[in-house]
Amino acid sequence: MAQLPGDSFHCTLCPVGDVDVLRIVGDIDTLTTSAFTGALAEALARGPRDGPGQLVLDLGGVGFVSVAGMRSIVEAAQAAAEAGIVFRVAGLAALQRSLAELIWPGTLRHGFPTAQDAGAAP
Repeated sequence: MAQLPGDSFHCTLCPVGDVDVLRIVGDIDTLTTSAFTGALAEALARGPRDGPGQLVLDLGGVGFVSVAGMRSIVEAAQAAAEAGIVFRVAGLAALQRSLAELIWPGTLRHGFPTAQDAGAAP
């Protein structure tokens, strides 16, 4: 998927059972937001017809998310809802989740501590 040369940032889309998991490693900042947004778009483009219709965004390997990165997550959640894709976020830090709820209330309802928890949710 997306990996920036010479950087530790990368995105990997992999199926886990009947769920697609988009794993992100590294900071989502000014240098990486574009690659991150592209990886989200690619994962969502699989859609319910080409994939399982469930996408877990695993942020367990992310230390920092910029405002632009948070906006990308929120926009992905909205696009997933419109496409009929179950979108869950795993590993988002508590502070980032609180900020997202203040700025975009109700958008990230499906938050889980780990990707495994998110994939097992009904």
